[in-house]
Amino acid sequence: MNWCAEQKEVSIISMSLGGPSDTFTNNNVKNIIEGKGILIVVAAGNNGDDARKYSPASEETAFTVAASNTSNTLASFSNYGPSVDIIAPGVNCKLAKANSKSFITLSGTSMATPLVAGWAAIIKGCKQSYKANELIDYMNQHAAKGLIQDPLRNTPNQFIRVDCVPDCENDREKPSTDGFELKC
Repeated sequence: MNWCAEQKEVSIISMSLGGPSDTFTNNNVKNIIEGKGILIVVAAGNNGDDARKYSPASEETAFTVAASNTSNTLASFSNYGPSVDIIAPGVNCKLAKANSKSFITLSGTSMATPLVAGWAAIIKGCKQSYKANELIDYMNQHAAKGLIQDPLRNTPNQFIRVDCVPDCENDREKPSTDGFELKC
């Protein structure tokens, strides 16, 4: 995590890992987000339990992702609760198989998390000056509300909307040229 944060021009980190709630891990996530403005998107976990019991999902400054199934309900394995920020598809996800021309099908919050990180990256591409808190605000404001049937135990009922991104043509910020003229 620290290595990722120290690389040049990192804006978003996607983390599909977890373990018991751990102050060291959570503080590390918090320091990266607050110190560098990097958005850290984390998997809620696959224990069918309260995500507050696990790290880094329990860190309040991270953007925590639970998984839904094809029936628009929280996946039975997905962790849940108030530390979850958003829900994304995470059941029977078809993925390219490494070193192959075929696909594999997997389920888990680790499948849902990169979808949210990708949405954040699309937004960041149009809103280049956005830091973690602004990306989170945008996603919270534009997530689909109330789509998940019976979200568990205070899990926010907001769902990823990849169709909702800034109008890049009108919103794209011009990159800094540091005094140089850019010509195409």
